[in-house]
Amino acid sequence: MKGIYDTLNFIANIDLEELLFIQELSSVKIILSYQCIPESRIVFSLDDVLHVSISRDPEHKGFVFFLCEVSLAKLDTGRNIFSKLNHGYLNYKGETYTYSELKNLFHFHAEGEIGIDIICQTVTDLREFT
Repeated sequence: MKGIYDTLNFIANIDLEELLFIQELSSVKIILSYQCIPESRIVFSLDDVLHVSISRDPEHKGFVFFLCEVSLAKLDTGRNIFSKLNHGYLNYKGETYTYSELKNLFHFHAEGEIGIDIICQTVTDLREFT
């Protein structure tokens, strides 16, 4: 079985079956599949989440979201991605914190009937547990 990073390097035309926030937003469990066929499921979690951005088509009324594009990218540092997303975090001192000192992050990106950007520190393949 290919690793989750290789599987999610780029996927087109897939369905988002489930997006579940767990442990007070520190982890996000995601299930993707082709036409909701159980055998095609890709199940993984994004752990140690630093950033979440979600938007959806207001016309969509279903439970499953069609995704035109899905990717998971390894990042050397958080500086470029947080600049690209135009997002920083205001810390308790009132300073903008851009996560630039953090290394080896992951950026999960999905576009379609829902748009998702999640930056995390760890990705766990859960296919063997389903």
